[in-house]
Amino acid sequence: MINLTNVSYRWRPGDSFALDVTEFSAATGECVFISGPSGSGKSTLLNLLGGVIQTQHGKIVIGETDISDLSAPERDLYRADHMGLLFQMFNLMPFLSILDNVTLPCRFSSKRKQRAVKKSGSIEAEAHRLLRRMELDTEEIGRRSVNLLSTGQQQRVAAARALLGSPDFVIADEPTSALDADTKFAFLDLLFEEIKTVGSTLVFVSHDNELGSQFDRTISLREINRAAKV
Repeated sequence: MINLTNVSYRWRPGDSFALDVTEFSAATGECVFISGPSGSGKSTLLNLLGGVIQTQHGKIVIGETDISDLSAPERDLYRADHMGLLFQMFNLMPFLSILDNVTLPCRFSSKRKQRAVKKSGSIEAEAHRLLRRMELDTEEIGRRSVNLLSTGQQQRVAAARALLGSPDFVIADEPTSALDADTKFAFLDLLFEEIKTVGSTLVFVSHDNELGSQFDRTISLREINRAAKV
């Protein structure tokens, strides 16, 4: 469960608010699509949800934790333990193999490491399972550099990384923007299958309104962000 109440944020004193949301929520296991053009507050919302920045007003409760009250190191630890992140540019590490990229979250979270081991017997076995769920041949590409993959393959590797260790929440920032029409819907199907299996809550932000019908619920950020209406 995610709950935002009376949350507002401005990047510098004296600036207009970048985000001013009275209420936003996402239920446990729900897949929520948030649409909005550039300048509507998407990046600010995701930075707040991910604990990258701290709200200046209001409360953000994720699960049973009010992350508004956490220090920066505490938010970093909470994010590592409970959140999988999917980025527009994938953010894969070019100096690591595909398998090492996928297992990266377990270097920072003992909780996700324990969940991965419990699920498949070892971190590597769970990474292979997720890559197969993303329809990637682990025997063929597992030790290959990520630079040798296609755009679609890189995004599926990034999804496997975000899902490793069964995070409670997955936050996705324009993850299909670099994919063509056929590939982006196929990617969504694979992502939904695994998220539903795990029971994670998904918050997916995109300017591509065509994707909205695939989700449990669609929200226009411009409608809930009072700062975007000014």
